[in-house]
Amino acid sequence: MTLLQFIKSKLEEDSQVGDVARDSQRDADFKELKTDDERLEHLKRKLINVREAFKAFKSEFKSVKS
Repeated sequence: MTLLQFIKSKLEEDSQVGDVARDSQRDADFKELKTDDERLEHLKRKLINVREAFKAFKSEFKSVKS
């Protein structure tokens, strides 16, 4: 599963992970990035003040990535 597929699957979820997914969809800079690694790094920088949300998002993505 790619990060973009994961984000699409979480858009309707009422959780921190869903919040991050929706935020990424509204972020013009995010849409310009090409790889999952670039996108994750961008989210990490943008979410530095909400570290727990990013941790939950990244952890859940890693669990479904394979």
